[in-house]
Amino acid sequence: MAAGEFSVLHQFTTAEGSYPNPLIQASDGNYYGTALQGGALNWYGSVFRMTPAGAVTVLHSFNGSDGGQPRGTLVDGHDGYFYGTTSTGGTHGGGTAFKVSSSGVFTVIHHFKGSATEGSAPQCISNGNDGNFYGVAMFDGANDKGTVFRLSRSGTVTTVASFNGTNGTMPANCLTHTGDGVFYGVTTNGGANNAGVVFKVATSGALTPIYSFVGGTSGSSPTGPLEWGIDGSFYGTTQSGGANGYGTVYRVTKAGAFSRLYSFTGGADGGIPKGGVTMANNFVYYGTTSYGAATGYGTTFKITAAGAQATLHAFSAAEGGRPSGHLLLDASGKLIGTTSPGNSGGGAAFRQNP
Repeated sequence: MAAGEFSVLHQFTTAEGSYPNPLIQASDGNYYGTALQGGALNWYGSVFRMTPAGAVTVLHSFNGSDGGQPRGTLVDGHDGYFYGTTSTGGTHGGGTAFKVSSSGVFTVIHHFKGSATEGSAPQCISNGNDGNFYGVAMFDGANDKGTVFRLSRSGTVTTVASFNGTNGTMPANCLTHTGDGVFYGVTTNGGANNAGVVFKVATSGALTPIYSFVGGTSGSSPTGPLEWGIDGSFYGTTQSGGANGYGTVYRVTKAGAFSRLYSFTGGADGGIPKGGVTMANNFVYYGTTSYGAATGYGTTFKITAAGAQATLHAFSAAEGGRPSGHLLLDASGKLIGTTSPGNSGGGAAFRQNP
């Protein structure tokens, strides 16, 4: 593939899953992921495997009692299973944690209670250094504003910290681990200006906001995961605000020094980026917008650490369009992403050459 070349890998049917979430690549070379909706029951979602050539196999279809509407990426446990969460369903209706093998052996390991001591609607989990997984739940907890939790491989959930509004509310997406025993993430609301925060949380439970979004031209409502850059700073996106109201790309240091790198216009460059950015092997950052371009279906873009932005691809309805998830940099150096349904069944998976 030439630089910037784009191709659709797979058009999902509703039975395979609708609104596919971001993918991971396992040691077998295949991609694994979940779909927010669709599946055999056409609502609760699915877990699937996709080959590099684009062939999809459904590993599990959710039915509500075992969870529903999974969000975020799967995590490779390196024990023969992939681990993930659903945002709804289960015994208490607060979502579930599950594991699934590459052959489709599926087990629910936890049902979220949605109480003062345990959150609900888990969004995503990430690997920790201690063999456990760490994630965020969007609702409930001590202050009814979401939690950070620890999940053991056997399914024991421990609330690490509860959000209180000042340090954020409604945490979104996966936590980013920098190898120092601390996780970093974002909340879509809360903070000093109720425009969202970037926070850090230690596995011991100390949760600290390191930057509160101001709103307006600085951006508001960050949703995608943080990308830890080669310079030791974090890079991310806000889905609203900026100079034109269509979202931003920003940089923030561990100490909380903030820079807005780019404001989307909603025109040819797209708008409303929801999936954060991914650093490729040329140290340039890549992402997607879910709106804008001549087609109205969003774009893929690249941006340097200095803020020089370029649009790579404008989606069409036939390609699914309106991508909202994080891009995967696969083992071959290609970027792999997913789109919403558009005019094509359940959405699509695509490949973009950096």
